[in-house]
Amino acid sequence: MDASVSILFLIILAIMTQHLVSWAGSILHEVANEETHYAVFTFRDDRNMPMTTNILMNLCIPNVLMIFIFMFSQKFHLPYVEKYLLLYVISFFVYRMLLICVILRRKEMYSFLYEWAMTFAGICLALFLIRFFLSTEKNVFITASELREELWFVILIILYQFFKQILDKKVLQNNVLKKDQISRYIIHKFQKFYNRYQHLLSLSLQNRDLCIFLYSIMIFEDYNRGPVARSFERLKTRMGKSATTGIMQVKSNTPLSNEESVIKFYNWLEEAAGGYTQFGMDDARVFDLAWQYNNDNAYAQSVVYIYNCLFQYIDEVPKYRKTFFMRTTYDGLSDLPEAGIFPYRLVTCDSMDAFCQTINCNTYINLEKGIYCIQDITQSTLCAKLEPVVDGTELTIYNIENMHIHANCSSLTVDARYATVLSWKNCKNIVIEHLTLGHAPAPGECTGAVLQFENCSNITVKHLELYGCGTYGIVCLNGNITIENCKIHHCSYGGILLNRSNCVIDHTEIYDCEDTFESIIDAIDSNVIMSCSTICNCSSQSHILHSSNASFICRDVLIRGCNAALEITNLEQKNGIHEQDNQIKAPTPFQSD
Repeated sequence: MDASVSILFLIILAIMTQHLVSWAGSILHEVANEETHYAVFTFRDDRNMPMTTNILMNLCIPNVLMIFIFMFSQKFHLPYVEKYLLLYVISFFVYRMLLICVILRRKEMYSFLYEWAMTFAGICLALFLIRFFLSTEKNVFITASELREELWFVILIILYQFFKQILDKKVLQNNVLKKDQISRYIIHKFQKFYNRYQHLLSLSLQNRDLCIFLYSIMIFEDYNRGPVARSFERLKTRMGKSATTGIMQVKSNTPLSNEESVIKFYNWLEEAAGGYTQFGMDDARVFDLAWQYNNDNAYAQSVVYIYNCLFQYIDEVPKYRKTFFMRTTYDGLSDLPEAGIFPYRLVTCDSMDAFCQTINCNTYINLEKGIYCIQDITQSTLCAKLEPVVDGTELTIYNIENMHIHANCSSLTVDARYATVLSWKNCKNIVIEHLTLGHAPAPGECTGAVLQFENCSNITVKHLELYGCGTYGIVCLNGNITIENCKIHHCSYGGILLNRSNCVIDHTEIYDCEDTFESIIDAIDSNVIMSCSTICNCSSQSHILHSSNASFICRDVLIRGCNAALEITNLEQKNGIHEQDNQIKAPTPFQSD
């Protein structure tokens, strides 16, 4: 075997070894116990496994196989193979870089510090083995035969455990592959796939979330099954066998192009979603759709992660924001001004004190699921102040811009009867989602609102449950607000009060507000668009819907089982309002003693 053939032979063996390590890692991941972890990448936040096993496999397997190649070359008298042994290890790490960056197209996920440190250590280990084990018989260092002595075994085991403990603590998945690298990979893939497949999808406000979900599935499926793997799957279908085909991995008995798989997947998605096509960043709904497509929890969790990353990116970039109708109301006009990309700081909170301390501009707060009470706060800040009311304190947030609160279906209450549960003043670009808010005392005892916004702009509340027994569910004074997929109930004054404000109410339910002192929705000097919403089982001493010098547009608004002391509404135009089973009472005449 001459030099060129030997070099080619070693390079091919290096490529095969890299795939052997990947295969062995996947097997080890499935059968590993608590002491032996092989960290497999997932698009999730819980990437906290130690990378020790991964490092040792990439260092040791090629070097161990190098020794076997050396023995093989000596047995069959292949001097050039023996001469170029180091090339085998170098090729292993070079191919690893090409595999990640070029073949699998994951260059955004290539961690230079981690990979080059591992490459340096692997090549140094190979040099050490070649110099002191494979090239000489006598040296101050141990030889291969001396490894049989128990003392050296003990030393090696101690060293192994020492380095393993250090690596287990210091080198975790999150340290090697950071969240911003994953985000760059997702964004790069989205940009590429959007340019390639956008002509297949007719984007609208109604199917916006479905299309983002489709691109999320596309990114994850392409990560798992690249173009090379998909070509083999198409070959399988040509042989008359069933396979998952195309970039969307649609199960089929016939070969599908990437474009055909996108169309078939979208048709399935529309059917699976039913009438619930707008779900924003509802993790539970995204998880459910992903699980329906592939009954695997890890798969669904990864899709949720990608979807949330895409949703935020599309909302932040003006080009995509406009195309995907991210800040468009039902009248076709944008209710939010153009905004730049804000460097959101991600924080996680598990207590009210931590929540107050982290309230700041440009912040994404992930509130761990739990039950929280305003009275648990022991220390307020300049931005989040505890202010006195008659029988206690209430929390008011001041002068915050660009903040997103994801509450993970948590509950927030206040004990003071005169307190507003959460009050905001002079804030801008605020999103609150997946939170239940209300008063702790019994019904009929409280005079504070649930949510109040004063001089606030670009407020979005979605997937909230707001309950009394306070005055109003939502009060907005001199600002603009979007209310999506919310539930408001058991409020003593009314559901929503708007004064000098612009408001969009979408897919929201207001119910069980009985014998309220004011209208269920009261708009004063305001502009309101209400669509696809329901008001049921409410009664008012005034109106159900009341407009005072306000523009009030209703589309598919159902009022059911309600009654009012005056009329259901004082709106002149009732287009879009559907009334069922309502008892409209005439005004009670004044009676003198």
